Amino acid sequence: MTLKCLREKEGSEFPVKDFSHTIVHGINQFPFVAVIDGVLIPESPKMAFNNLHFKKKPILIGTNINEGNYFLVYDYPDYFPLNFSDSLNLSRSQFLDCIRHFFKYYPQYPKKLNSFGKEAIKFQYTPWKNPYDQKLNALSVDQAFGDMNFVCPTIDFADRYALAGVPVYQYRFEHRSTAHFWPKWMGVLHGDEINFVFGEPLDPTKNYTHIEKKFSRKLMKYWTNFAKTGDPNKEQVNGEIMMLDEWPVYTIEERKYLRLTPNIVHDHEQKNTIGIGPKIQDCAFWNEYLPNLVKETADTSEVEKEWKVKFADWSAHFDNFLLAYEHRLQSCNNVP
Repeated sequence: MTLKCLREKEGSEFPVKDFSHTIVHGINQFPFVAVIDGVLIPESPKMAFNNLHFKKKPILIGTNINEGNYFLVYDYPDYFPLNFSDSLNLSRSQFLDCIRHFFKYYPQYPKKLNSFGKEAIKFQYTPWKNPYDQKLNALSVDQAFGDMNFVCPTIDFADRYALAGVPVYQYRFEHRSTAHFWPKWMGVLHGDEINFVFGEPLDPTKNYTHIEKKFSRKLMKYWTNFAKTGDPNKEQVNGEIMMLDEWPVYTIEERKYLRLTPNIVHDHEQKNTIGIGPKIQDCAFWNEYLPNLVKETADTSEVEKEWKVKFADWSAHFDNFLLAYEHRLQSCNNVP
């Protein structure tokens, strides 16, 4: 019945419906997902990774600095317009509005995120140095969306492989191209490493700098080394193996990763290219704290929550009353 219905539809309807779903239900919410039937797909990807049920081969994996902005400008242009300025400003109220709307569903539609979860996200990503700094508010929304959808799932993926004893080579791409055509405030976007991995800077018509050309060659060497040997450091030259010893293996204990910036071109600067993490605290929030918080508060109704808040308020007032009463009794007992 389902196949018959699908075959009667025009192909153009599917992307239209997919896009309209995004508008209504939020970014990165997918209307068509795989069904865990227990036969073809025996368990969910999350369960499979928890149980270490995956092919145990070396992986090269990583993320970019600003994973969220690329998607925000398409889906929420009112708050994230394509203006070619150096910075983007969001007021405190706009920041809070973004948290409410961008994280309406968790982890995916149609499961709504309860108020406990939204409050936790708001707290985690509020720029507490100055909650009314509009540039920091805009950056925080980008980071929150990017961490949830890209950075922290990637970290979790890398962690599972590392726990299984599989070599993991993790990177963090941090370089904004001088030939970038997106607004400067968008930063280092999702997918920005692709141009360098596939050698676009070597095209003289693209106007990349000399150091960016060398940077691109370096990344191409890493990627091709990994494709050939399973190790980005291991290079075959005239049938002989040469080791670069530049990219450390990512482990749960040390969490070392390679910071992909033009600094890796210069041997004397390589000590500045190894990072720890990345985003350990934020990803502990998404991968550990928030799932447990949502689970533990799943049966807590809004009425019950309101009652608990009022009870806590009453309890505080009652404690203050007791202190005042005891102080009064002591005062009375001391009267001659």
